Amino acid sequence: MIITPILPLIGQELGIGESRLGTLVSAYAIMVGVFALDVYKNRHAFDAGHISLVAIGFVVSFLSGLVVVKYMLDFVSKRGFGPFAWWRIAVGVAGLALMYTHHWPV
Repeated sequence: MIITPILPLIGQELGIGESRLGTLVSAYAIMVGVFALDVYKNRHAFDAGHISLVAIGFVVSFLSGLVVVKYMLDFVSKRGFGPFAWWRIAVGVAGLALMYTHHWPV
């Protein structure tokens, strides 16, 4: 994979330790593999216009992922896993409530 050699640099820039860097590399490899499989299975539905949409999606996902990972690592390192866990539980319960009350389409 072309971008894999720069993932350690990205991890270093974001302050991700070497112990967590394996997760970053594995997640990247899995995402690329799943994307390739999905494109292959749906190759008949793609045309030239879809390539720009996919490229924009990749860039936006990458940039938002950098911001979210940086924020969440800072949050957990300052406050610990307890508040982070409770926040995730609260967001999950709110999401389920919205789905079951039909305010959030599934």
